Amino acid sequence: MNDILQTLTVIVFVVFAIIISAMIVYLFIWWDRKQRLEIKKRRLAEYEEKKKVFENARNTYLKCLSELKKNPINPNLKQKTLYYGREFANVTRAIYQGNNTVTVFDEIALMND
Repeated sequence: MNDILQTLTVIVFVVFAIIISAMIVYLFIWWDRKQRLEIKKRRLAEYEEKKKVFENARNTYLKCLSELKKNPINPNLKQKTLYYGREFANVTRAIYQGNNTVTVFDEIALMND
């Protein structure tokens, strides 16, 4: 009788150990998924913010370009367009290349616009 009681006690202990282990593993998996979801949300918010800044810079530059085409001899408009073109190039470079180094190519492209 005593052997049966000991065996049952061991079985109950092992079952509880397995259940507790499974619960711990589940908690780790749940926590990992939660962290990944938060990272995903944060990256999406960053992407949306960058997209908004990019679109704003692009639209402002294109608006200045269209105004400059209507009045190409206005020096103030030329400066304004060049300024916004540089800003657009900086935003584009920062988003896609991850740096803010102005290149000769950027300046030539702006002059060609």
